Amino acid sequence: MSGGCHSRKCSDGHGPAEHLFRLLPCGPRRTGLTRTSIAAVGPGPSTHELRTLPLVRPPPNLPTLVVLVRIFHRIGEEAPPDFGAITPPVGVGQTGPVNPVIIEVALNGPTRRSRQPHVPISSAEIAESGRKCAQAGASIVHQHDDFATLATSPLGTGPEGMAAAGLAAYAGLLPHHPDIFVYPTANFRGPTIQDRWDHHRVLAREMPAQGLGPLRMGLVDPGSVTLGNFVYGYRRDEVEYKFAACAELGLAPSIACFEPGYVRSVLDFYESGRLPAGSLVKFYLCAGPPLFGLPAEPWALETYLRMIEGTDLPWAVAVLGGDVVASGLADMAIELGGHVRVGLEDYADPTGRQPTNEELVAEVADLARRSGRGVASPTEAATILGCR
Repeated sequence: MSGGCHSRKCSDGHGPAEHLFRLLPCGPRRTGLTRTSIAAVGPGPSTHELRTLPLVRPPPNLPTLVVLVRIFHRIGEEAPPDFGAITPPVGVGQTGPVNPVIIEVALNGPTRRSRQPHVPISSAEIAESGRKCAQAGASIVHQHDDFATLATSPLGTGPEGMAAAGLAAYAGLLPHHPDIFVYPTANFRGPTIQDRWDHHRVLAREMPAQGLGPLRMGLVDPGSVTLGNFVYGYRRDEVEYKFAACAELGLAPSIACFEPGYVRSVLDFYESGRLPAGSLVKFYLCAGPPLFGLPAEPWALETYLRMIEGTDLPWAVAVLGGDVVASGLADMAIELGGHVRVGLEDYADPTGRQPTNEELVAEVADLARRSGRGVASPTEAATILGCR
């Protein structure tokens, strides 16, 4: 078990078996843009170079490790039978004594200020929030662009317009944190996959030209899901397009899994050797409306982990419409060798709590440090994901 979390009792006195089977709720719980204007921000030069990543190849005959937990032991008596537990997948860089936690922050998404007053909307606000989150421990920053602003901009809401908005935000972030991973959202409008995804291509071309270094991560949603009355997703040929484009552009895929069928799609690409290097598989668990996929419960995360058992895929957990920390799922993921996504895109609290993004990042960073794993720097995150 990576991370060493099951070799000792926690501060509440709970032992290994209690942690593994999640029998006790220990640990902390809390309830219009132009290229001229973008260039005027004045980002400094970067030494990054664009490169192409290899494909992940599944290791042959990778043995399945079974974690045996002794429930109790009486001195002088024979121990009872051991019980098997889930085997957390061990990813690239996740072996050995140091296995730091990658923290991704999703800054905004569809969240509006009427619900969370601290959510960043403009490019300048996104950059500021991203800087603070990087200082708090995030190594991946994900943003959505304001379509109301894009609709009135000269470049519009297509790939060029979305890329311009992303560049404006990254110009205020990357000069301060040049190694951090950034990636945009999907374009929810447009009839073709090129309309909906190719802002990644524009960013990959323009970021080095603007002195921001290469785009190193790209969004891949490998399936379809119904979110309330909205069907969001991609056909198989569109998923293939995105994975192939990530491999071509040297992007580490940030893979959003809304339901188990998404994971089956990822495994198909993995087993056929077509999954690009750097892939991070994220399990999105649902805590509030619109309801989808699996609920934000420990058994749901265990279900996903059993699906990818025997692979070397790095993984993370996210709770949409809830609180990944208060739910206990951040702590569980950290114990089992995984990583965590947090941020105001996902966060909701029925008590009306209104945190900042950096506060949410700091809570996960605190859990990671208390676990003994620590927080991954961007450089360490690149090593864990198997990219540079």
